[in-house]
Amino acid sequence: MAEGYFEADSAKKYDYIIIGGGIAGLSLAYRIVNSLLSDRSVLVIEQRLKNRNDRTLSFWTDQPTPFDEIVYHSWKKIRFSSENFEKDIDLGDLTYKTIRGIDFYRFMWEKLSGLPNVHLAQGRVERVENGIYGVYVYIEGQRFYGQWVFDSRFRPADLKHEPEFGKQVLRQYFKGWLIETPTDTFNPDSATLFDFRIPQSGDMRFFYLLPFSPRSALIEYVGLSHAEYDGIMHSYVKDVLKITEYKVKALEGGALVLSDRHFKRRHGRFVMSIGTAGGMVKPSSGYAFTRIQNDTEAIVASLLKHNHPFKVPRSKPFYYVLDSLMLEAMNRFTGKMKGVFTGMFKYNQARNVFRFLDERASFWEVAKLAISIPSKHLFLWVVLTDERKGSKAAKKA
Repeated sequence: MAEGYFEADSAKKYDYIIIGGGIAGLSLAYRIVNSLLSDRSVLVIEQRLKNRNDRTLSFWTDQPTPFDEIVYHSWKKIRFSSENFEKDIDLGDLTYKTIRGIDFYRFMWEKLSGLPNVHLAQGRVERVENGIYGVYVYIEGQRFYGQWVFDSRFRPADLKHEPEFGKQVLRQYFKGWLIETPTDTFNPDSATLFDFRIPQSGDMRFFYLLPFSPRSALIEYVGLSHAEYDGIMHSYVKDVLKITEYKVKALEGGALVLSDRHFKRRHGRFVMSIGTAGGMVKPSSGYAFTRIQNDTEAIVASLLKHNHPFKVPRSKPFYYVLDSLMLEAMNRFTGKMKGVFTGMFKYNQARNVFRFLDERASFWEVAKLAISIPSKHLFLWVVLTDERKGSKAAKKA
C-alpha cells in the first residue's frame, strides 16, 4: 500500500467499486469525485500499481481537457508520409496532444489519494457476485460490497477471433523508443502521425514520430503482427530518418485489442464493463483516450439523471459497419492498407479524416472519403461487401 492511500475495510460497503486502476478506472474515479457525486464512497482495486511509463496517450481536440496541466507536448501541425507522397497539415483549431502514461497515473493518484471517501485495495480479483441489491467482490480472501461495480477486465470470450461480422478480434502491437541525438535533428512543432515509408511485409505497419525538442523524440512502431521490433526500428531511424548517431533513453510497448464485437456492457443488474473491455477502443484506428473520457463523463451523467450507469451513447450502426469492414480489410488485405490511408490524407482535409475517426462525420463526408481512396483499394471494399451479402444469403438458404 502506497503512502497516503486508505486501506480498504473488508466489512465496509462502497457506493462504487472500480476494478482496474488503469486509464478507464482512474478516469471514472476522477469524474465521480469532480461531480455532484463527490461525497460517494469509491473503492479502486488494482493488482499492481503502475509506476513506470508503459505507454503514451495521444489525442486531438479543439477543447480544453481536465488533463492539460500534464500534457507533455502538443502540436498544431502534423505530417503524413508514404511512398511518393508526403503532406504537411495545419490542424487549424485542433491540437494534437500527448500525455505520458506515468504522468497520468501520478496525476490521478495525487488527486484521489487525499480524499477520505476514495480507497485503494491491492490484490487479484477472484470473483464478482451479483446480489439482490448490489455486488460482492472477492480479493484474495477479502470480500467487498458495492452498489455499482465498474469492471475493466476482459473476459476470455472477448478475445477469441472469428472471421465473421461482429466477431473479429485483431491485435495492434506497438513498441516505442524515446531517442536523443547529439545535434538538432527534429522539428518539435510538427508530429508525424502516419509514416508508411517502411516495408509492409504483408502487414499494416507504420511509425509515429513525436518530437519533444530538437534533440528528443518518441518513435513508435505500430503493426498487426509480432515482429523483430528492434531491427525494424533501427532501420527506420537509420534509413528513413537518416539519423546515424542516437541513444535510446526509454522504452515502451504493448498491444491493443481491435474488435468489432458488441462488447457487453451490463453483466447482471449492477456490473458495467468500462474501457477497452467496454468497447472504447476505436476498432479502425486504435485510438481510445478521448472515447474513454467521453464514456466516463456519460456514466456519471447517467448516474446523476437515472440513478444507474447504463444510459450511455452507443456507436452509430453506420460507423459500426464501417469499422467491421475496415477490420476485415486489415485482416485479409493487410499489406495494401497503406494505400487506403494514403488516399484519405492525400485528397481530404485532415479535419474531415479526424471527424470520421471521431464518428462525427456525416454520411456525405464519409462518402467523399470513400471516393478519394484509389480505385484499386476501393475495390477491396466492394469485394468485402459483396462477400458479406453472399454469406448472409447462404445462411438464409
